[in-house]
Amino acid sequence: MNEDARAAELIQKMLRKKLYVLISKPLVPPEQLKPLLATHLDYMIGLEKRGLLFASGPLNEADAPPSGHGLTILRVKDAAEARRIAEAEPSSRMGCAHSSSGSGR
Repeated sequence: MNEDARAAELIQKMLRKKLYVLISKPLVPPEQLKPLLATHLDYMIGLEKRGLLFASGPLNEADAPPSGHGLTILRVKDAAEARRIAEAEPSSRMGCAHSSSGSGR
């Protein structure tokens, strides 16, 4: 098997679903987000357990306190599912944050 065919075979196995990137931006000061942190983490852990969360974490300047900005990569079937997940996230549901999305594969 040549390298192109081997790479194509490996990619087929890895990329069964598209990846969607969510960039979360706070709509309120970080102090107002802090009470939602445990609920947010429970939500994200639930996504991970369901196999939908590829990676997630805060976006902060080096050595800066948490700002409420975040990046999440979801492995879901389509953009509509990524939007539903973003809208159901506790701080988004409470009107404290907004997520924008994009896809890649």
